[in-house]
Amino acid sequence: MGFISIISSDGKTIDKKWIEDLNAPKGMAIFSDTLYVSDIDNLVEIDIENGTITNRHNASNSIFLNDVTVDNEGNVFVSNMLTNTIYQLHQGKLKPWIQDKKLENPNGIIFEDNKLIVASWGANPDKYFTTNVPGHLKVINFADKSIRNLGKGDSIGNLDGLRSDGNGNYYATDWMDGALFIY
Repeated sequence: MGFISIISSDGKTIDKKWIEDLNAPKGMAIFSDTLYVSDIDNLVEIDIENGTITNRHNASNSIFLNDVTVDNEGNVFVSNMLTNTIYQLHQGKLKPWIQDKKLENPNGIIFEDNKLIVASWGANPDKYFTTNVPGHLKVINFADKSIRNLGKGDSIGNLDGLRSDGNGNYYATDWMDGALFIY
């Protein structure tokens, strides 16, 4: 069984099993007083103040939910790597928001300036997650859900974690090679 721990800024464990009863928690995002966590095929809502799970939203037809982000209105987005889908939790309902092979197995995601920045794992992963074409960063425009490459779109790695520095640069990790890229 999976769990979420609370760790101090200096690396000390405050509460090893703050939230239990999870399978394999991955991505997390906070909006207001709620922590949203991807957990295999569910998006889990956690009341931060009370440290309790308040809701579980099943992602129909999902295989491997991964990262989570929230827009300015409180809509939650969660990537589903192995189905080229990004789900949206809107008004209490979790539904596919976009499904497209151009996403190349979306992993890390960030909402920024009315678009989603997506770190793709790469095309056609096998059972060991090896790909024949490594991933790169993509941008999904909110207005029309169009997908374009960020920069030249050069394949760089099996991208996993993604963060913005707030100045137009992105940090993306390559899980397979243990690398950190700055876009």
